[in-house]
Amino acid sequence: MADFRPCRPVQVHPTRAVTAPDGKSVRVDELMVPLVKALWASGYTSLRCCQDAGQAIRAGGTRTPVEHRPLYGDFYEGLAWVTLPIEDMIRLRAIAQPVAEYRRWMASAPIRQGGMGPWASLHFPTDQIDDLAKLLRSSLHDAS
Repeated sequence: MADFRPCRPVQVHPTRAVTAPDGKSVRVDELMVPLVKALWASGYTSLRCCQDAGQAIRAGGTRTPVEHRPLYGDFYEGLAWVTLPIEDMIRLRAIAQPVAEYRRWMASAPIRQGGMGPWASLHFPTDQIDDLAKLLRSSLHDAS
């Protein structure tokens, strides 16, 4: 039986304080900092992120039931994760196409009783975090 008791996820990866567009200080996984800054500079809204979802799941950094952590941890090992509004995700996937092709990129959005949720998750190889940040910065310069 799954253990669905509320849990408090633990912070798994080293973080750095970053000033969000609203002026508040937030903690971001170190490897994700360049990407998160590039997302914000490009006008995207981010909800959460992780530099390696598999490691976070295995270590209890998500609400994944304990008995599912080994399986889900293996599946998401080596994949970064970012959550954005669906419209932002559609734009991001279009910009990411040059680096996403033939790699393990997965975007998903929750379907709820009333329809689709407002946020979408993107999982992509951790070794492409900097590639995606560079694409965003370059698209920002192309637009100006």
